[in-house]
Amino acid sequence: MSRLRRAAMVLSLALILVWFALSVYGAFLGAAEARALVNRVPLVVYWIVLAAMLAAGVLLFPRLRRRPGLLAIHVGAVLVILGGMWGSEAGHRLQERLLGRDKLRMGQMVIYESLTENRVLPETAGLGYALDPNDNAVIYELDAARRPVLVADDDPRIFRLPFSVRLIDFRIEFYEPPRLLVDHGDEPGWSIQPVEPGMQYDLDGHGTLTILDVYRNLRVGAEGEVIDEAGPGWNPAVRVQIDLPDGTQQRRFVFARFAGHHGEQGPFRFRYVAEGMPKDYFSDLEVVEDGRVVLAKTIEVNDPLHYGGYHFYQSDYDHEGHAYTVLMVASDSGLICVWIGYALLAGGIILHMWLSPLLAARQKRSEAAHGT
Repeated sequence: MSRLRRAAMVLSLALILVWFALSVYGAFLGAAEARALVNRVPLVVYWIVLAAMLAAGVLLFPRLRRRPGLLAIHVGAVLVILGGMWGSEAGHRLQERLLGRDKLRMGQMVIYESLTENRVLPETAGLGYALDPNDNAVIYELDAARRPVLVADDDPRIFRLPFSVRLIDFRIEFYEPPRLLVDHGDEPGWSIQPVEPGMQYDLDGHGTLTILDVYRNLRVGAEGEVIDEAGPGWNPAVRVQIDLPDGTQQRRFVFARFAGHHGEQGPFRFRYVAEGMPKDYFSDLEVVEDGRVVLAKTIEVNDPLHYGGYHFYQSDYDHEGHAYTVLMVASDSGLICVWIGYALLAGGIILHMWLSPLLAARQKRSEAAHGT
């Protein structure tokens, strides 16, 4: 083996060991810290050298070109590195410089129900969303006294997509369905399920409970009427009717978020549990471009929407009012290259470590059987 090949092999093995060590170390740092680490200038140089050495190995070692499995492993590793570099922050700056593509690598978008949004806040912007008194989404930052200050729409820290995303509805699926808890003095209480209009329950001789109405977002209208209002806000409640053994009848509202009841108290105590542990989150989204809806999809965790070079992931939501959804917006630059690279890596490992030895063993048995 020539000195050049030996040096290339030793250097490549050392660089691969560093890659392994970085992967282990990054797993303990967390996603944000790991991204910051691998995008530092010394490591950018490292990734370039590693990709160059893996590519050079294909040229320096003819054996690699004769072994499809080893060749796929090397090419796959190079594609993974190149795809990751193209999708990095530095890669996006290079795209803007060379191709004129103004593209955000990663950020966060908050969309309120029934509203349309195209503003994305980069990870490092330090900005937040809120609703003004007219139910318009505004962006703010905290001043030195931790007071919110509105940020102008043309602030350079705000990235604008060339299209908009509308939130039709946000909803949560829970492991436990809503239930109404009823107590009577010191006696054991009742857990009422399902909580649906028209359902009637016997309270073991203490009367009968009927579910009259269930509200996702109870509001009192301008004329004093009680309505279930769509849009921002979340005030779940249930209206019940209690028919007592003496023939009297009571009606009352029971709220999930506020203590106390509306109406006469009577001998019963109520508690409305509108939600249990969240099971999944759903956002019904529409992509609006040039004034028309070009795509509609319901996203959930690990099932994002993909459009215009971005993936929109379900990231968080309004824990108080369920009025908005929080989307993580991630660029798809370099992803195809990475996926192809990982496919080649996996295929190459299977071919080299399993299929090739299996075929070679079968060939030897065949030759032995024929006496050759």
